[in-house]
Order: sequence, then structure tokens, then C-alpha cells
Amino acid sequence: MLDTAIFENYDNETYVQFCGPAQLEKDLNILRGFISGIRLDDDINKREAESLLKWIESVRHCREKYPYKILVEKITKVLADGVVTEDESQDLLWLCDQYLNIENPYYNLITSTIQQLTGLISGIIADRTINAKEIYELNIWLQENLFLAGTWPFDDLLASVRKISMEGFITPKLHEDLLKFCDSINVISENSETNGKKLVAAISEEKVQVLIQESSFCITGASKLYTRRQIAEIVELHGGIIQDSVSGKLNYLVVCDDKNACWAFASYGRKVEKAIQLKAKGNGPMVIYEEDLFDSLMSLGFSH
Repeated sequence: MLDTAIFENYDNETYVQFCGPAQLEKDLNILRGFISGIRLDDDINKREAESLLKWIESVRHCREKYPYKILVEKITKVLADGVVTEDESQDLLWLCDQYLNIENPYYNLITSTIQQLTGLISGIIADRTINAKEIYELNIWLQENLFLAGTWPFDDLLASVRKISMEGFITPKLHEDLLKFCDSINVISENSETNGKKLVAAISEEKVQVLIQESSFCITGASKLYTRRQIAEIVELHGGIIQDSVSGKLNYLVVCDDKNACWAFASYGRKVEKAIQLKAKGNGPMVIYEEDLFDSLMSLGFSH
């Protein structure tokens, strides 16, 4: 049986002190991708411009630190008149690039580019509309970054864009499906209440039955209801087995509502990525939402 005390560092957020440089790089990549996304159709409307404020809100705990302070001050100045011009967006992109050091030996091109992709998608859907120009430019971006093939969400996104290209236009159903998928990886969301639920919906094709007793579970993200240690102890009390890593032998990966500050891709992290890779090979765990876990636990007599 796993010693659930190992989750205390996570629950106390003591791990955060070790992810400063990685967090900065992630935030800058998301911002860079987001700016690229809102200018993809050559028209940054008011709603898209105002959505930059959500990025500032997402880094509120660091906004007085360098270089966040410089970026926040620049964005605030740009938004003063409610308009983001082409020159201003170029200036913001240039500023991001000054702090993204690709010469760093620890720089990971795939991680960095997927971070920018999630930012790009968030920018595209900032006004809740995906138009033909954006699809055209997104397809060009995807083709230029085919080295991401074999990763999620790149593969699913490429398949959706190719389907639209084959149709020749965006039908209401295709638009709805693509918007729903993009929402699952939106890193600058208007509503973060169901981050985990959207992610699971995008990964899992069907509702899964969760069997607790003698099944193995791994937890990712943070629950609004319980600490990770508490969830682990509840599962074990009802006959489940807790693991702290994802493998082909794992039965369920439980995705909680809140994002982990250390998740490499902002809307998902290493455990989700590993689960998707294993599922593609036919032996991965079921990815479930924490609500699904609690529903099954209630059938065994558990109550909140």
C-alpha cells in the first residue's frame, strides 16, 4: 500500500518553489501563443483585446516580480485605449521573445511549442468564434510544426482542421465540435470551474464505469473538495489502490478540477500526457473526472 503521506508536499504546495523558471517559460509561451491567436485573422476585436487581462489575472501572484512586472505594465499600457494595433501586438511578441531563452540547455522545443499552441488556441476562441481565416492560418501553423505529430492535442486538432478543409467550409456542427475541443485546452478561460471535466470530455470518448475495489488509481490536479492525501485515503478505505505514477497497469487516472501550477502544458500535465500515449498504444488507463470517482464511491456508502 502506498504511503499517502507522500502527498503532503503537494497538498502544502511546497513543490511550487522549484518550478520558477519553468513557470515563467510556460507563462511567456502561453502569452506569446495567445497574442498570435487573437491576431491570426488580422483583426483584434475589443473582446479579444480585453481577454489579455485574463493573462494578467492568471499571473497575479507574480505580477510584481521581474519580468512579469514589465510585461504587465506593457500590456496595461497597450490596453489603455481599448485597442491593440498590429504594431502593439508585434511589440508584445518581441518582448516575450526577449525572455524566452532557446539557448538554455534545458529548453524543450516540443514542450515550448505545445505551450504556444494552447495559447494560440485560447486566442483564437477568445471571441467565441472560429472563422475561415483563422482556420486557414491555423492549418498553416500546424503544417509548419509537424514535428509535434504523435502528441496531444496536436494530432486531434490537425484531424479536425483537415476535416474542415475537406468540407470546404465550417458547418455549424464542425464549428461546435471544434470550439468544444478548443475549450478543453483553453488556458485563458472565462470560467475555470470545470477545467478537469472539459479535459476528460476531450480525451474520453465515452462514459466509463468506475470500479473501486481492487482497482488502481492515480490522481492529478487539485480538488476543490479534498486534499490529494484525503482522496487517496478515501479510495483505499473503500478497497481501491493508490499509485503515484501512470503505467500500463494503472486502471484509472483521476483528473481533478483545478490545474496544477507545475503542469507543463497549463491545461494538462505529465500524467495526462503519459495516459494519452499509453491509450494510443492500447494499454492506457481510463481517464476519469473526480466527480465520476466520487459518484462510484457513493454507491459503496461514501458521503461528502
